[in-house]
Amino acid sequence: MMRISTTIKPGDVFGRFTVIRQVENDLRNRPQQLCRCECGNERLVLNNSLKTGNSRSCGCFARERAAATQYRHGGKGTPLWRVWRGIRNRCENPTNSDFLHYGGRGIMVCAEWHDLAFFRDWAVANGWEDRSHLPRSEQLTIDRIDNDGPYSPENCRWATRSTQGRNRRSNRAVRRSDGKTYGTIVAAAEDVGISYGEIRAACLCTRKRKIVGGYGWTFVRNDPIAD
Repeated sequence: MMRISTTIKPGDVFGRFTVIRQVENDLRNRPQQLCRCECGNERLVLNNSLKTGNSRSCGCFARERAAATQYRHGGKGTPLWRVWRGIRNRCENPTNSDFLHYGGRGIMVCAEWHDLAFFRDWAVANGWEDRSHLPRSEQLTIDRIDNDGPYSPENCRWATRSTQGRNRRSNRAVRRSDGKTYGTIVAAAEDVGISYGEIRAACLCTRKRKIVGGYGWTFVRNDPIAD
């Protein structure tokens, strides 16, 4: 038997719901209403849920709020979000395998970029695009212009992996056996047409001069330099 509610009537508005009419009580004999949400969906909603505010929409409001949050923060799980998470971990997480080379030597993420929304706005305004469908060498990575400086708008740019290789702290000047010198291993590799790894391995070979790309290779000096 249906209990008639005297406190809720057709036309009443609760959040995004508008009451259409009262219907049969649910299986536990609790009064409920047929309601129409602003988005057009109709739902059966308990009287108590309407009164307490536990039910304010068919679920569309929660979905819209989640979508807005995801947009504002660049989208959790997206390539841009992974870049942001990566720089935070390298600089601020002592258990990260790269912390020694970043946070461990004083590289910080600026306070503004602790908010992912600000990082996303800077990224989009400065040329970020999702290239995850392209080969790794053509994908964009975040590059610090001054390798001893922070991750901040003034000190960062987007670069392909090959371009960023030129700015590595570990990149060294090298000389090939005919006397030609390069400021970085990457520059030498591109000029000769062989890989970074092959030239570096040749420079590190101490037992005899290793020939790669038709030349022997040596480091110009032992201390790392940037291009």
